[in-house]
Amino acid sequence: MSFHQRDEVLIPYEGFEMDSDVVIVGSGPGGAVLAYKLAQNGLKVVVLEEGDYVKAEDLPRSRHERPLHAFERVYRNGGLTVAYGTLPGKPPIPVPLGIGLGGSSLVNSGTCLRADPETFEKFRNFGINMTYDDIEPFYEEVERFLNVSPVSEHILGAHGKIFLSASKSLGYSSGPLTRNIRGCKGCGLCQYICPENAKLAMHISYIPAAIKIGAKFIVRSKVFKVLVHNGTAIGVEGEVNLPQLEKKKRRFRVFGRVVVLAAGAIYTPHILSKSGISTPACGKFLTIHPGIRVSAFFDFDINQWLGVPQGYFVDEFKKHGIMIEGVSVPPVVGAMTLPFIGKEFKKLIESYEKIMSTGVMVSDSGYGRVLTFGKDPLMIYNLSKKDAEKFKMAIYYAAKIFREAGAKKIFPHIFGLDEILPDDIEKIKDLNIKPSHLEPMAFHPLGTCRMGKDRYSSVVDENCQHHFVEKLFISDGSIFPIPLGVNPQLTIMAFSIKNAKFILENFFS
Repeated sequence: MSFHQRDEVLIPYEGFEMDSDVVIVGSGPGGAVLAYKLAQNGLKVVVLEEGDYVKAEDLPRSRHERPLHAFERVYRNGGLTVAYGTLPGKPPIPVPLGIGLGGSSLVNSGTCLRADPETFEKFRNFGINMTYDDIEPFYEEVERFLNVSPVSEHILGAHGKIFLSASKSLGYSSGPLTRNIRGCKGCGLCQYICPENAKLAMHISYIPAAIKIGAKFIVRSKVFKVLVHNGTAIGVEGEVNLPQLEKKKRRFRVFGRVVVLAAGAIYTPHILSKSGISTPACGKFLTIHPGIRVSAFFDFDINQWLGVPQGYFVDEFKKHGIMIEGVSVPPVVGAMTLPFIGKEFKKLIESYEKIMSTGVMVSDSGYGRVLTFGKDPLMIYNLSKKDAEKFKMAIYYAAKIFREAGAKKIFPHIFGLDEILPDDIEKIKDLNIKPSHLEPMAFHPLGTCRMGKDRYSSVVDENCQHHFVEKLFISDGSIFPIPLGVNPQLTIMAFSIKNAKFILENFFS
């Protein structure tokens, strides 16, 4: 066979063809967990990953260099994937995506939160007869496997301790986040492949476990098309990432009795569209859980790059669709987020040790979509006025916590308001905020192949099988019909276990 190996991960040096029981596209939280569960039951599983196999030791250890190398190697388009506004006054929104063996688990902060029971109740509006109790055993299984546990105080960092203390002083519901970690030292580099391998991302947890029991993971293999015969998915086709070879020698095909797309909410609908399986709802109903950084200046050292970067939450305002979570980054990244230019910026960045940042996220009230033009998908998303108003209040709540913590200046990251003094933060509530006044980012794209009973307003049924193509399943964030309101990776993994159970019982029993 045409492969090199590294830790039994297959690296092709030319095109190939093979058979499987189940072929999975994507090795992130959805694909990796599904592969493990299917292989655990004796199935021949092949997982195809577009990106490379990058390990912790492949990147420099320095916090000044590591982020830049990570952006180049494990962030799609160097971290510059963007959802574009198409209406006047709608800002572009960066949506960083991971690429590589392990998908976005390589570059997320390791946060593992369950969706609320109320979220599952809302699924019923789409004809999905599923409750929180149905999914809870799968949540528990993932949490055991990944040692999901609260961030301990000794790795929370000064920024986390100070912010949580101020939140509790105000009486806000808050606490340490739960994360998939073992042996974390709080080095603050979670988003750039954990250098200690303490964050149990897919490439050091589910993937090696799946390989050990027979699953095959093939990197540098980009799927272009799902192969369909007589209305049934029979495999996938694509090219290996070896541009030095002539095109016909790069081509690969993997056949399977069942095909699963787990390429994420942006690339799964893109693959369907390129395959000619673009149904009316495919690519629509994109939600991204937009967020904004709020920062503050203190008269003592914070050193926010030390400790878990996303170690705490404030969910006091969850009923308003607002979630506050830690979002600390090293100076080389944080410099891009600070206000001012020239001497004023220079003065501020030279005092970076005294700056603390937090992140505020809002649950989307509107939808975007994913379009297919040429080789790559295009994200369209117009931030709504309603969500801009939610951001205004979220920024105010974060500023209030910073004031309680003793901040001397607050940087709300609102156009025309570079900084505000703690005594003046009530003015934030009176601002007429427009989407164009904000600089949001987003990290949790969902919904573009959503579940539902109706074949024309959804893409898959409640078992995540495609409405129009037999034996074609989707197992990633694109299936969720509404925003989850929390970081989605734990729910994606829980649903992958559910999907594996259905596939085993209905096609391989």
